Amino acid sequence: MSKTFTSRNDGVIGANVAYKPVAESTNTEATMGLAQKDGEGTVYIVDFQTKGRGQRGNYWESEERKNLTLSILTYPAFLDIANHFYLSKVVANGMVQALSEFGIAAKIKWPNDIYVGDFKVAGILIENGLMGSKLSHSIWGIGLNVNQHIFNSNAPNPISMSLVVGGELNRDEVLQAVLGAIDGWYAKLRNGLLADIDAYYFGALYRSQGKFWFEADGERFMASIKGIEPTGELVLEDEKGALRSFAFKEVSFII
Repeated sequence: MSKTFTSRNDGVIGANVAYKPVAESTNTEATMGLAQKDGEGTVYIVDFQTKGRGQRGNYWESEERKNLTLSILTYPAFLDIANHFYLSKVVANGMVQALSEFGIAAKIKWPNDIYVGDFKVAGILIENGLMGSKLSHSIWGIGLNVNQHIFNSNAPNPISMSLVVGGELNRDEVLQAVLGAIDGWYAKLRNGLLADIDAYYFGALYRSQGKFWFEADGERFMASIKGIEPTGELVLEDEKGALRSFAFKEVSFII
């Protein structure tokens, strides 16, 4: 990753870019940027995180100068708290769209992991700040496996873009695609095009067709995905025809 990565000339996301070779985490960098009143859409890129983390507080493994680890600072004060999950949808939709530009058919594993087949290529970590009934700010952390081939952590199913396409990719080009795609979906959100966001998200949803195994409270059961609530809950229909709604961490896919 070049230290002289050029900011994007159009749109909001990526208009300003802050790069460091090493930092604790990109979300920490974005939090410091928030305190400094950095502008909307500022992107914080790090080649190596000493304390990188993903969902559920898990460590995020990323080989130095092989992948993309970044965070995006936004100020979505226009968005009601009840619609906060649309921020996850915006980022996830953008990731799927960006990967398609490199011939990779990715899916969104609810709520916001990015999969190729049954393998995880990217993770998203959203951290929101509140001000009354509105969102004061939102930090979108992204870890995308680009050129890493060997994974040493206990993560069960990692994969990289390079392993999928069979060749090395230019990380700057991947970054431009990611930022451009996310910017487009964020513009749709600002313009109130929620139906467009919903349709793309559900169309790209992992295991959205058919019945699969899930686990909740120690119980394994077969179910099909029926939808996503506006607040982000996953709605499943079990084999008895009962609809069951689950918040994040309440249910897991059996892969």
